[in-house]
Amino acid sequence: SPSTVRLLTAEDAYIFFALRLRACREEPQVFLEAYEELVDAPRKKIMRYFDNGWIAGAFDGKALVAKAGHFRHRGLKVRHKGTIWGVYTAPEARGRGFMKQI
Repeated sequence: SPSTVRLLTAEDAYIFFALRLRACREEPQVFLEAYEELVDAPRKKIMRYFDNGWIAGAFDGKALVAKAGHFRHRGLKVRHKGTIWGVYTAPEARGRGFMKQI
């Protein structure tokens, strides 16, 4: 099945969030947010991930299997800087080079 890498949009919020939940559940030691805190998150909280920066996603066919985000700092002295966050590849997609494309 063909793979695609692209920037995610608000239209992708739910598939992104499903992968985010999976990542927090399966790799709790890696992520700052706990699965239990996120599982019942309101739509407003989900959309905040798309507020400042970008999120890239890798698709295996139609399934989102990898993601990485970039948060752009807002302060006057640091707005030229950013932080990479939320890097995750689903176990079944690891070793296939998806993150190299992101």
